[in-house]
Amino acid sequence: MPPPSPTNEPLPPVVDNADAPVVFADVMEGGGPFNGNLNLTFSVLQLDHTQNPPKLYRRVCLRLVMPASTAEATAHFIDHLLKQGQGGLPTTAPSKPTLN
Repeated sequence: MPPPSPTNEPLPPVVDNADAPVVFADVMEGGGPFNGNLNLTFSVLQLDHTQNPPKLYRRVCLRLVMPASTAEATAHFIDHLLKQGQGGLPTTAPSKPTLN
């Protein structure tokens, strides 16, 4: 079955979900386009306490996939927030992600 084609109709209303996961990430590891979607991989810094002293490592915590149009709108929104200085967001990224 082919995917539904985009329409100009308004989106349906949002229904909040109090059980939706909240994911924290320290680093965007990378990403790239695939099949009309943008695929992003994020990691979190963790300590391995089986070693003495504990060793720091990065663990993948989220793989985010979104349509290219949503990724573009998200990029514009983030750019707007950074330019406005809202939410205490830094104006520069701590590291450069690798984009393929």
